[in-house]
Amino acid sequence: MNFNLSKINWRKVGLYYASVLSVVMFISGWLAASLPEHFVANILVLPIYFYIWEATWRSRKK
Repeated sequence: MNFNLSKINWRKVGLYYASVLSVVMFISGWLAASLPEHFVANILVLPIYFYIWEATWRSRKK
């Protein structure tokens, strides 16, 4: 098995990590949305999730 760290596309790794982490944080925040400030915080963070999702799909097309 030939594994070379220099051949890894670190931008894609970072995007996948950020997208998975943001989804986990969004779900955990949504579950805690019984408090109004958590609900408002999730709504304010939605553009960040959209940007990560869009960047991930844009990098897949290349």
